[in-house]
Amino acid sequence: MAPPWSSRLALYSDTKEVQQLTFGRGIDSEPAWSPDGDTIVFDRTVVGRRGMTRSSLFSVRLSDGRTERLTHCSQPCSFDTGTAFSRDGNVLSFLRVSYRNRLQKIMRVNLRTRNLKRVWLRPRLQPASTFSFMADGTPTLVAYEPGQKFGIYIRQASSHSFVRADACGDLPRCVVASGVAWGQEFGIVELDVPGGPALARLSASGEFEGVVVPCTHRVCPYAPALSDLGGDDVAEELAFESGAETLDTDIYVSRADGGHRRQLTAGPAIDCCADWAPGAPELGAPKR
Repeated sequence: MAPPWSSRLALYSDTKEVQQLTFGRGIDSEPAWSPDGDTIVFDRTVVGRRGMTRSSLFSVRLSDGRTERLTHCSQPCSFDTGTAFSRDGNVLSFLRVSYRNRLQKIMRVNLRTRNLKRVWLRPRLQPASTFSFMADGTPTLVAYEPGQKFGIYIRQASSHSFVRADACGDLPRCVVASGVAWGQEFGIVELDVPGGPALARLSASGEFEGVVVPCTHRVCPYAPALSDLGGDDVAEELAFESGAETLDTDIYVSRADGGHRRQLTAGPAIDCCADWAPGAPELGAPKR
């Protein structure tokens, strides 16, 4: 039996079978598929003496089940999390968080050479997530500047600087709560609004276009992920976690417009952080 507050990555396929992928000690979460579909990178959090926690990045290869450690975050109360692959699959960006000195920075690791570098952003721009990439490869991230709330910043090709997009529109007391899941022509983002979290659609330039999955008394959506099966609302599908209680969340799938919603997982556990396999109707998600 897994120890309390542990989790394992699981694979959910279109045959409705769940396959456990990881077996190590700790909490495995935040899976990210490699572009070739053979590797999943995830963060593993362990709790040490005196309740001090740390998180490092690992990978699991689906072809043979081999697990490999990618980063070593040894400082207590520090985390490597929130991974994103480059389009060729050779470089991995992630967020390194140190709660001891309140420092958050984006790092990049070359998976061939294991060379680790920091990604420098403009002064005063504080990242809250790592990159998520638009269909054309443009990087975006959730960040904030002093005196502002969290927002979505999109890198401009002409200046290479990150410019804030209007992700909330005229929604009152709206705060961006997660990175954007980008499809071929639009994005889906989690927003914190009065009444609970909601998933909203963004234009290709990051502008608010409307709420697609609101929070109800039964379903409150978190952590969206878009498949890359097509370029319109019918073909492109949305996966998200939802639950009224924080200790009992499940994975749902719907069309990108919020329609045809169906529940994939159930039971007294935290099913979270789903990510689609590239070009295939499969999901990788931690089950705790």
